[in-house]
Amino acid sequence: MTYQEIVNRIQSVVDNHFQLADFGYGDLSDLKTRFENTSGDSAVQADYPYLFLNPGTHSRSGSTITYNFNMIVMDMTRGEVDDQPYNNQLAIQSQCQQMIDDVLANLYYGFKDLPEVVRTNISYQPFNERFQDAVSGMTASLSIEVPQGLNDCIAPIQEWELVDSFQIPAQTYDYNFGNMVQWLIPQAIETYKIEWDVRLGNVAPFTTGGTAPFDVPYLTIWQGTDSPKFFAQEAYDSQTVNLQAIVGDTIISLEDEGPDDNTLFVGLGYDPNQYYPDTSEVPVNIPTISNVVFGTVKIYRLV
Repeated sequence: MTYQEIVNRIQSVVDNHFQLADFGYGDLSDLKTRFENTSGDSAVQADYPYLFLNPGTHSRSGSTITYNFNMIVMDMTRGEVDDQPYNNQLAIQSQCQQMIDDVLANLYYGFKDLPEVVRTNISYQPFNERFQDAVSGMTASLSIEVPQGLNDCIAPIQEWELVDSFQIPAQTYDYNFGNMVQWLIPQAIETYKIEWDVRLGNVAPFTTGGTAPFDVPYLTIWQGTDSPKFFAQEAYDSQTVNLQAIVGDTIISLEDEGPDDNTLFVGLGYDPNQYYPDTSEVPVNIPTISNVVFGTVKIYRLV
């Protein structure tokens, strides 16, 4: 049973009660009133006796969820008799408590699945003129326990299985992919998530004067050599000499496409095989990156 079903069930009990005339749910600021709203619209004007369900803090313990509520039942206060002060107020509070008990009894006995209304943990608090209308009534603090275990099998969450992880050696890397990670792609078509985390130290400034698009070094991920497919590129600042981080991920579909195109590559540099039909620029020799402080590439398969 869901949280919404619990609230709807309480509303259905109120709707079927011969005395309770209105139901509300929410924060105390959501309470409807009659005194401040004379429109006659039942959606915004309270009709008494009125049951208002105010949610508290809910909790889970193992396979059980405990829903906590303040159940407020109120009615318009009637004039008092001079020689019997508070008699009408007390009568209304007593009637409202009985209506609360009616609702709790029907919740417990009236449904076959029997959500457990914790009858040993109910407290009552009478009130008078608590809200904008001159009302009296009773508030019951109650708990409803519902068996509801956690079920990861039905959770709409993607799950990834780690299938490989590569450490990038702490050595000099050149921008033309002198060193790179290579991974043999399986035969079947699969969906993968590639994560990379590379920290570079003492990055050599770019001073060769290349022009776009060859003037920015990248971490690049691609498949194959004959007809390469490029999946991701992450640029870093080649003008700054300090510790830099290249951290990211991408989700791709991979399959073996032949003897020359069945490898996934992850390299630091720019890609000499990219196609730029609108430029005659040729790759240039770019200075080296030194001192890879930390580097790793992880490959996950969608399960």
